[in-house]
Amino acid sequence: MKNIEIAFGFFPYERIKIAKLLYEPFSEKVKPIFGSKEKSIEIYSRYLKSDGIIVARKDGEILGVAGIKTKKNNWLEIGVLDALKEFGISIFRVAFLGLALKKSAKNGLLLDVITVVKEARGKGIGTALLSFIIDFAEKERLPMIRLFVIEQNIKARKLYERMGFKIIKFHTLPFPWRKIFGFKGSFEMVYSPSKIGTVHQKTSRVREPRGPLRGHERRR
Repeated sequence: MKNIEIAFGFFPYERIKIAKLLYEPFSEKVKPIFGSKEKSIEIYSRYLKSDGIIVARKDGEILGVAGIKTKKNNWLEIGVLDALKEFGISIFRVAFLGLALKKSAKNGLLLDVITVVKEARGKGIGTALLSFIIDFAEKERLPMIRLFVIEQNIKARKLYERMGFKIIKFHTLPFPWRKIFGFKGSFEMVYSPSKIGTVHQKTSRVREPRGPLRGHERRR
């Protein structure tokens, strides 16, 4: 797909739409934590951070979104105190959220989530977003890009492998989360520093907006 605009950030009126898109990849996983879809989206929307969210658009229409973490960027900023405020004394939910928050970017970039709207799938949007992220990592001189993909998501794993990511470890989900979420664990995949700056040149052309969106939207 040509003339795709990709940049960090979103406008205030896009907050709920972004939250809905980011909810979908985690829909089955976060339901036991946040509760209903409406509750999940409500919580997502409150804690989204513009400086960690990358949005792909065409003619102003959102086609795909990615959420990343680095030392400077974080797409979802919710801490234990925030979780306690949201869930009260529900230790079950807060405990699991605490485990999820431990996934850090270390010294590189953690790709936490990437999703494409249903109507635009199969048109290279996911590849374009990954290319943008690889280019960003190169410019920031980050030593690696890391992500986790659940064992059942074979299609996503193949895409990451085509883009140069390698599986380095399988993380088994501890009991009782394994039973609750219906999958055994996830593959940790890493994009090696030596490959940064090569793959994105082979993917579809990406045109950035004239003005960056960063700064238009800040956490309330």
